[in-house]
Amino acid sequence: MELLNGEIYGAVNSLNQLFEKDWPIGVSLGLAKLLGKLNPTHEAIEKVRAGLVAKNVPEGAREIKQGDENWDKFMEEYFELMTQKADQIVFEKVNIPSKVNGETVVVNPKIMSSLEKFINVVDGE
Repeated sequence: MELLNGEIYGAVNSLNQLFEKDWPIGVSLGLAKLLGKLNPTHEAIEKVRAGLVAKNVPEGAREIKQGDENWDKFMEEYFELMTQKADQIVFEKVNIPSKVNGETVVVNPKIMSSLEKFINVVDGE
């Protein structure tokens, strides 16, 4: 499946949050395998992103913020990084049940929005 760096970057952060929930063994294993495949690319993206921040952060500051002198340049480079196609990663989508132990699984929509290419929500347990 074709993925952009930004999709991987957002998905790994969301998958890590999902990974902290209590899941049946098969779901936990599926999430662990998926994270294992995405993490090397995520680490490379993070290394480049951190370099962009360091290069553009105003002297004496810890982070770059909108309105800073180099903000536009940073955002242009950040957009370029996140819209590049990632190397091919072969993975299986993880099936996440809509219920676990009779309880409906509730996940923040912000987390779910970045996982469309990586998980399926399936009815039942």
